[in-house]
Amino acid sequence: RDADALDACSAALELATECSRPVPATDRAHLHYNKAQAACRLEQHSVAVEACHEALELDPHHARALALRAEIHMLLMEYDDACQDYTRLAEIDPRDPGWISKAKDAKSKNTTNHYQILEIQLGASENEIKKAFREQCKKWHPDRQQNSSPDDQRRATTQFKRVNEAYQILSDSTKRLMYDLELERQGKSPFRGAGRGGAGDVHA
Repeated sequence: RDADALDACSAALELATECSRPVPATDRAHLHYNKAQAACRLEQHSVAVEACHEALELDPHHARALALRAEIHMLLMEYDDACQDYTRLAEIDPRDPGWISKAKDAKSKNTTNHYQILEIQLGASENEIKKAFREQCKKWHPDRQQNSSPDDQRRATTQFKRVNEAYQILSDSTKRLMYDLELERQGKSPFRGAGRGGAGDVHA
């Protein structure tokens, strides 16, 4: 049934494009939203998020499409994008305090530090950082996800970007020092309770 609904929405959108009489943008936006709902029920989240995007291109104030896209971003581990969507929802519907709460939750899930991403201990040596980077690349590199579902490929791409960012910072002694100082300034120092030269538990 959901597969039929997805096909029906896709067909209707094609007809709307080919129709000699212009179809109102709000109607086309609703079709994209319905397509996104059907795709979600089929767990085709990558298809769903693109359908939501199309709906919002046509109708930027389509709150239901924005809310659905935010939920999908959370499922796909795209927390920055989810936070932006929830923040936008708070602007569209300021009477609902739940959007701000959801935005904060999305932001909190994106606070994993570079040490945690590479799964290394504090005070890791240059060789240990390189080894950890290679191991994470083997796990998350897009080329290794070719047989995975589109959703898993998208999650892997997101995580692979985080792995690369972590390595770029921690493999450079100057950048690493500045990063550690910034974590300490924010009260998130991974060195709390451990000496700077030693290993210890990583804190978010």
